[in-house]
Amino acid sequence: MSKIIINDIIKKNKIPRETIRTAKRIQKSEIETKEEITSQKKHGFWFKIFLWILCIVIFLVILNFGINLFSSILVKITPVQEFVNVDLNLRAERGAVSGKLPFEIVQMEYHQSQAITATGVNSDGQKASGQIVVYNTYSSVAQLLIANTRFETLDGKIYRIKDKITVPGGGSVETTVYADQPGEEYNIGLADFTIPGFKGDPRYEKIYARSKTKMIGGSKNASAFLAEGDIKKANEELENKIKNYLSENISKQKPSGYIFFSNGLIISSSENIDNPQKGDIGKEFVFSQNGIGVGFLIKNENLSKEIIKRYFNQDMINKIKIVDLEKLKFNLLSDNQENTEINFGLKGSAHFVWKVDEETLLNDLSGLSGSDYGLVFKNYSAIESAEVIFKPSWWHIIPQNKAHIHFEEILKTE
Repeated sequence: MSKIIINDIIKKNKIPRETIRTAKRIQKSEIETKEEITSQKKHGFWFKIFLWILCIVIFLVILNFGINLFSSILVKITPVQEFVNVDLNLRAERGAVSGKLPFEIVQMEYHQSQAITATGVNSDGQKASGQIVVYNTYSSVAQLLIANTRFETLDGKIYRIKDKITVPGGGSVETTVYADQPGEEYNIGLADFTIPGFKGDPRYEKIYARSKTKMIGGSKNASAFLAEGDIKKANEELENKIKNYLSENISKQKPSGYIFFSNGLIISSSENIDNPQKGDIGKEFVFSQNGIGVGFLIKNENLSKEIIKRYFNQDMINKIKIVDLEKLKFNLLSDNQENTEINFGLKGSAHFVWKVDEETLLNDLSGLSGSDYGLVFKNYSAIESAEVIFKPSWWHIIPQNKAHIHFEEILKTE
């Protein structure tokens, strides 16, 4: 449709004014409509730009919040350190107070048995043996019977004791007797015994013995017996087992924060009174020992302060610590029977480490708004160097949450 041109209409035909006004209004409305559409398009474009910018800002805020929530740092601190050769003697008192070096003790008992095979060989055969009870009805005075005293059965068989015994007055004592000769004929049942050495003496009738057990083991064949070397070997093995057990298990009782020097452990052992004796006939024997171990416990903090005081000064005892105190050689110089006082020596290379106030450092780091954390470390004279490791590695912002800041102490080696 061709557009109506007002002037043309006027020129060609004389149209009523009302029609002309109507036509002008139509033309003006079309122009306003075009302008409104153009304006709406412009407003839609900028609204989209605004929405994109808003989404990006929201995304960045969420991203920043998420990273701060899960990010962390590890601060590797190398404190000031020094290795010093120490050689000093110290004195400690059990439960000491007021400036003296205190110590505590830990004690443990242990019983150990050891089976051994006898190595002694008697080619002449084996002597029978058994238990007898010796009675003294002669006097109220004790009677001494020397080693190898003979005891005789009614049919003339002779048995002897190996060691001296004392028979109490009006009482009795139990002992072991051994046949005078090897052979099966000395294997007898229960019997009565006299002491031939008392013949012609009133004691002969009043001091006598009776079997408690049968006499057994007699043989003319070659037999094994317990040699002196067997006993020595058994006792040495028992002592080592007791020492190793007590050393290991006493150290396990060490409370946290204490130091225990295993080479300062005092071990006392005693043989069982029923242990086999030299010359006993048989192939297999069992030995037993009882051991008691006493160890000394000293607090790491107390011992460190005592050493620091000797090699630095009183002002440094709370600013320095010593690591690996157990590596120092401990030498127990003396102790008393009640274990209330000890004197000991310490020798070796001591590793002195300056203490870093991690709590204050944590506050300083968590409060940083920037990334210039290097200036913070310079404020700590105890720090030789420090390295900060970020997680994730590309996010170099220190977390505000203190729980996300971790420390690791780097110790040097000689």
